[in-house]
Amino acid sequence: MRCMEPTAFDVDELIEFWTLLDEDRALLAGKRGATALGFAVLLKHYSRHGQFPRGRSEVPDDVIVFVAGQLGVDAADLGFYEWSGSTIEYHRAQVRDHLGYRVATVADQERLTVWLSEAVAHAERRPDRVREELLAEFRRLRIEPPTPGRLVRMVRSALRTAEQNWASRIAGRLNPSATARLLGLIAVSEDGDLDSVNEESASVLALIKASPGNVSLESMMTEIGQLQAVRALDLSCIYRWPIDIYVARGSSVRSAEIGADELPSTSRREECAMSQKNGRTDVFVTGLGASTPLGGDVPSSWAALLAGQSGVVTLEAEWAAGMAVKVAAPAIKDPLSALDRVQARRLDRNQQLALVAAREAWSDAGAPEVDPERLAVVVASGVGGIQTTFSQHELYVERGARSISPHSIPMLMPNGAAATVGLELGAEAGVHAPTSACASSSEAIALALDLIRAGRADIVVCGGSEAAIHPVTIAGFSAMRAMSTRGDPAEAASRPFDRDRDGFVLGEGAGILVLESGEHAAARRCRRYARLIGAGITSDAHHVTQPDPQGRGAARAMRAALVDSDRRAGDVVHINAHATSTPLGDRAEAAAIAAVLGARTSEVAVSATKSTTGHLLGAAGGIEAVATVCALHDGIAPPTRNLDAVDDGMELDVVTRVGRKINAGVALSNSFGFGGHNVVLAFEAA
Repeated sequence: MRCMEPTAFDVDELIEFWTLLDEDRALLAGKRGATALGFAVLLKHYSRHGQFPRGRSEVPDDVIVFVAGQLGVDAADLGFYEWSGSTIEYHRAQVRDHLGYRVATVADQERLTVWLSEAVAHAERRPDRVREELLAEFRRLRIEPPTPGRLVRMVRSALRTAEQNWASRIAGRLNPSATARLLGLIAVSEDGDLDSVNEESASVLALIKASPGNVSLESMMTEIGQLQAVRALDLSCIYRWPIDIYVARGSSVRSAEIGADELPSTSRREECAMSQKNGRTDVFVTGLGASTPLGGDVPSSWAALLAGQSGVVTLEAEWAAGMAVKVAAPAIKDPLSALDRVQARRLDRNQQLALVAAREAWSDAGAPEVDPERLAVVVASGVGGIQTTFSQHELYVERGARSISPHSIPMLMPNGAAATVGLELGAEAGVHAPTSACASSSEAIALALDLIRAGRADIVVCGGSEAAIHPVTIAGFSAMRAMSTRGDPAEAASRPFDRDRDGFVLGEGAGILVLESGEHAAARRCRRYARLIGAGITSDAHHVTQPDPQGRGAARAMRAALVDSDRRAGDVVHINAHATSTPLGDRAEAAAIAAVLGARTSEVAVSATKSTTGHLLGAAGGIEAVATVCALHDGIAPPTRNLDAVDDGMELDVVTRVGRKINAGVALSNSFGFGGHNVVLAFEAA
């Protein structure tokens, strides 16, 4: 389940592209330690790729070690996370000056767009000519090539301008009737061959001959052919162009290439066109990441889920001794084992889990090349950095105000996880952190869907994380009688839809998805796990903690997701239920499912994965979205644990004991939260 394997660096490549030259070392004068190493890495990365890395994760460890060895410093000292934005930009400006390039201004981009609109009209259906001319223009002006996303926008604008110019030129020489008929002819004619005109063509050509101004038939057909050439240059799928950056150093010329993809072929253009239906952009899941009570990543978590394993354990902490609740479902793998020690100390556990899952998802998506201004992050949390909040309060009580960490506010703020992931990936199209209790992650994914559909981003990293296993939260939920008091055995405590259920089990972890527009995914030809086809969001307006007993708000959200997807209830083959194991919640959801599916209620495979993971609050929707995508991708609905007898009045087809094969169709992922929040996501096989 991987979209793209990372490229290994061999010794020859390290030596050829990452050896520090005398000119490089001269520029390092006065810089020491991590500053020298960071500057050297930025310099060589830019020389090699023509772009700066957005973070430490974009630079392979082999490269860091190799450059550090040349400088005689410790590779572990490098951490882009610790650099301020102004420091990085200062280094970048020095690198550009050293290489003799400048950043393209808005005026530069407008001038190049105009130039491109003129050049593309004379391309004679030869995209390579347009490319070569554009590269030559970049070199001539000594302008740093724009980011891939900005380049796409330049090309699109140029195509529109060129077509408008040629259409206006043709239309200006004909009367309105001839113009309308001629443009219709252009739309269906392929090459303007005068020997193969049909009756409509002949009548239009007759109008041309009769038009004032002695219009030359041959020149008119030449212009028609040029307009067709512009339309044929459908470059909308470009997201990377091969761009050579020549760096003059004395008499030597060094080149580095950005990207390796060719311009889109006709088949790729057709694939891009297929990614849009009914005027709405398709959105695909191209990467998955998770850290759960079942596993430290997606493969291990999914395997454990299919095997019916449980992540619920008995609490061993001293504070648990006096609690009525004795069980919880902590993340099985400590995130500290996967993070740099210094960085981890500045992150709440909630943020640590989000970062680990996001890194896995990004790697799983193939670490796609994307314009930072077209990359967004939406990572939610129900309670934020609650561990930090309580621990810092304890320090304050014991030692006073001077004991509070200067990092405490970034660590406890609800948007901390989103900010951490956004900084890691260099996302500049927006970083968002919706908070809607146990529906937070699903709302984050729904927002990500809207960002791509609205054209505000090409890729969105989305989902949620939570780390709220603490005596105060458990005591609070316990006081509400919302949690299970079963404890022997621990793994039997979470019992969704079971007649003897008595409350939920608190879990922790993170679930992250990489969503990508169909156009962008088609351009880089990556694996697509599933398509996110719709989302429904409603609210109960009933009670702050109790659901509407008839599940009306939940049912409206399910219907809204189907309407948004342009699908019907009969298309649903699988539901990942919210099913927390609370008496009221499960009954309301069962009623909602029955109201939406009607006679098919007993035919749709329902999975209640909280029976194995516990309830991860704000992260629940993220992990369950990952499970839903895996179910569609592998064609199997995971089993539900501890369901000995379905409660009376619930006519659901709940998958138990072993997973069940499901056919292609729509899968819904339900998430409901305190406050009356209802969010339903609709997925379909890619």
